[in-house]
Amino acid sequence: EANDSAIHINDLEDWVNEQEQNLIINHKLKENLLNYINKLKDKRWMLECKLDDWEKKIHALGLDYRSQDVSVIFNETRKFLDILQFENYEDFDNIQEINKKVQESIDPLQRKINESSFSYNYSFILSREEKSQAMNPLLKELLEINNLKSDFSELIIKSGFTKILTIKENAKTLDSIQEKIRKYQSDLKVRQEKLDLVKEKANQKQEELDSLRDNPNNLKAVVDKNKREEVAVKKEELADQVIIFFSKVKPALELYANNNPNEKLVDDYLSNPAEALFKDEGLAIISILRNIKNQVIEGKLNLITQQNDTLMEFIGLANSGKLEELREEHQYLNKQLNENETENSTPSDKDFILKLEEARYRLDHFSKQADKIQEEVELIDSEINNLFAVRSREIELFKNLVRLAFGKEIEVRF
Repeated sequence: EANDSAIHINDLEDWVNEQEQNLIINHKLKENLLNYINKLKDKRWMLECKLDDWEKKIHALGLDYRSQDVSVIFNETRKFLDILQFENYEDFDNIQEINKKVQESIDPLQRKINESSFSYNYSFILSREEKSQAMNPLLKELLEINNLKSDFSELIIKSGFTKILTIKENAKTLDSIQEKIRKYQSDLKVRQEKLDLVKEKANQKQEELDSLRDNPNNLKAVVDKNKREEVAVKKEELADQVIIFFSKVKPALELYANNNPNEKLVDDYLSNPAEALFKDEGLAIISILRNIKNQVIEGKLNLITQQNDTLMEFIGLANSGKLEELREEHQYLNKQLNENETENSTPSDKDFILKLEEARYRLDHFSKQADKIQEEVELIDSEINNLFAVRSREIELFKNLVRLAFGKEIEVRF
């Protein structure tokens, strides 16, 4: 009969334990378990006594059984009997585990007996009254233990207790998932609060930066600073042009440098062509390039065809004023930079620039921090969503298991 009810997810394990206790009471499982345990204890004691008697009888007859299968079989039997320990025999989970161990141990022991000569040659351990016994006495005892186990297992299955164990595992899984969700949600809250704080600080720095920029008194300094930054970028681009330009004749310069180790100017152009060119006021490099050209023509410097063609093209550009053009561009940019510094820079401007840089640095710092925390928030949020999906599947499984075990329709609430 269906029984509609809603159970809070935090109460699932308690609810399952309550169902378990009801089932134990209704099917008198405690009484049946106690009866089963007592029977196993009796069997264990009886079989230990028989093993002692059989070993005494073998020794009394003077049989060297130690080299035979019997010795091994008796030792294995004693190991098997050690499994039948019942420290907490009211623990149904424990008894299920013991039943599993009994099954795993008794099968190979019975197989070992059946495969040995002891399975049919056992009359030497029987008393006069037992001589007519048609079955190996050890196998008979093991079979009776196995039957006790099977009868109890069948009773447990019919009662529905094995289904309860599955539901308990499912409830534990759900509790573990719920705990992970709680932890992630707590972490998410901390991260979100931190993110809000960092965003607030970033907004403050943005407002501070905007205020500095928008102040008419600072407008000229902002323009001058932007101009300096623009000139600095142009100088970097110009230096890159020079580096690329001289990279085309680097093989020829290296060959020349090897043959003329005292020519420091060539070493300067090889290590830092931009700096060397901008310092080379008389453009002495052009004379060296012409010398290199003559040595190549005379066969004193050997270059591959492509390097040779590139060198000639480069020297042609140098002779036509390309290097001078690059130097003049650099001088012009330096002049602009110097004029900007000398004509427009005042102590108040410098103070403003420092404040501007500080505000920019802080804004960048908090913006990067906000981006990092935002990534963490998104990652945690994704983990929570994944756990929600797993929880939903486990809840459906839980409801189906309860329906099969108890015929009950339940809902799980949060």
